[in-house]
Amino acid sequence: MLNRKRNPYGKLLLIYVIVLAISVYYFFPVVWIFLSSFKTIPQVHDPHLIFGSSLRAYQSLLSSLQFTKYALNSLVIGISTVLGSLVLGIPAGYSLARFRTRISETTTTWVILTRMVPPFGIIIPFYIVITQLKLFDTLLGVIIMHLTFNLPFVVWFLSTYFSEVPVELEESAMIDGCGRIQALLRITVPVSLPAIMAVSILCFLFSWNEFLFAFMLTSKDARTIPVIIATITGVAFQIDYPAMCAASTFCMLPAFVFISYVQKYVVRGLTMGAVK
Repeated sequence: MLNRKRNPYGKLLLIYVIVLAISVYYFFPVVWIFLSSFKTIPQVHDPHLIFGSSLRAYQSLLSSLQFTKYALNSLVIGISTVLGSLVLGIPAGYSLARFRTRISETTTTWVILTRMVPPFGIIIPFYIVITQLKLFDTLLGVIIMHLTFNLPFVVWFLSTYFSEVPVELEESAMIDGCGRIQALLRITVPVSLPAIMAVSILCFLFSWNEFLFAFMLTSKDARTIPVIIATITGVAFQIDYPAMCAASTFCMLPAFVFISYVQKYVVRGLTMGAVK
């Protein structure tokens, strides 16, 4: 019986072809939006990839004081959401990681389940509460809503990471005179800084790209970039697709800048505890 030699290069080539096809499928809309931002309004419906480029969309976008205001709103909301999530999430995640009881394990499950609740399922009661508190169309109202979804993720992610930090490091610090809080701030937090940076970037990207809450809880003053993208119009109420694509390209920049750094830490956080 003849031994058939396997061809490893054929299998490798097949894998590369599949990966290339999937990459083209997912990145084609992004490339199309980027190219359309350099077109004029009549050219935007032209499927040809070769066209006379124009910077009109970016010039009108960057010269608009309204867009600058909404970009600043997105930045303030994103940074405030990250800081609030870390201030509340680090102690909560540390408590769940170090004080292991049946209640803490159940709490961890419920924490991550709250992150899975569909936004449409809670937008109406939150709309009523935010309106009654007179926080409608304010940055604080949007920040509170973003905290509602970001905080459970931060608690779950950091509790998983803190559980992997050797407890002996904290015990050594407490023998030298540190209290529990000092051990957390001086030992655990510096050791876990990569994970904290990763979860901070993810929280910022969520707030930066979030549309539903910013649309439902604002009308003019506190609107963000994703909301203004959906309302860009040109002359005679004609949709200005090139300006819309230019704003979308600007909105996607933080994701492309941060994702190369955060990817390995996200994978590590998601796989921690999978194998005991």
